[in-house]
Amino acid sequence: MEPKAREETCEVIKTLEFFSEVKTCGRCLPCMVGGAQIIEILQKITQGEGKNEDIHLLRLLASGIEETVRCKGGKDAA
Repeated sequence: MEPKAREETCEVIKTLEFFSEVKTCGRCLPCMVGGAQIIEILQKITQGEGKNEDIHLLRLLASGIEETVRCKGGKDAA
């Protein structure tokens, strides 16, 4: 049996792909700015440049987005 490719098993890559594909309304700042920050951090992690504090920052961003966004897409992404 062939081993799975990294892209198929890495949760960070799966999360990055999901977050990049989520369609939001684009009308609220938390989602626009926070979403861009989340994507940037996840990309940094997938390139091997992540730090332990990135996980804490991702949790803070997701929590803030979830509490303040206007649309379902933003809540789903968070």
